[in-house]
Amino acid sequence: MDLLKICDLEIAPSLGNLKQFKVGILEVLVVNIEGEFFCTSARCPHAGGAPLAEGTLKGTVLTCPWHEAQFRVTDGQVLRGPASENLLVYKIIVKDNSIFIEA
Repeated sequence: MDLLKICDLEIAPSLGNLKQFKVGILEVLVVNIEGEFFCTSARCPHAGGAPLAEGTLKGTVLTCPWHEAQFRVTDGQVLRGPASENLLVYKIIVKDNSIFIEA
């Protein structure tokens, strides 16, 4: 298992917030829900790839800023269209005061 460092905890999103990171060519979104981190693809899979970091987060539901598709960030599941594809979800590992994903 290879780990890819996303960020240090000091710059990770605070409770109830999200933040986009770019590592190499990979763009990911890190979300902090009640102190637990989740990581998904940073772009909406529908119509041009809206930057999800500009969307709104209510609980575990992320709403796309362009066409209001909704996703559950804990598993990437589409909850409301127009998107029909789920978000990619990455397994997060927190160690040594940093956030990593399995690559």
